[in-house]
Amino acid sequence: MSGGNDKSRYFASTGYFKQDGIMQGTSYERGNFRFNSDHQISNRITFGQNFAVAYDSRFAENNPGGRTQVQNMMRMTPYIPVEDPTKLGGYGG
Repeated sequence: MSGGNDKSRYFASTGYFKQDGIMQGTSYERGNFRFNSDHQISNRITFGQNFAVAYDSRFAENNPGGRTQVQNMMRMTPYIPVEDPTKLGGYGG
């Protein structure tokens, strides 16, 4: 939204974005708000300000080896079974 007259002007905007990831815990979300105005006090003096606030929320992944969940998913081999009766506990590595 914006408006004003011959002595003052203002502008305000807001935004929001959310995207679900392809795996649980890989979503992204951000939001922002901005306001600025400008005022002519005299023929030589103008006063104005800018104000902006934003936040960014993304899933912080803690995986060893520097791999993300998406990279681990792509590197999984679909032909190796999850259960392995020859291993202790019955599962493969």
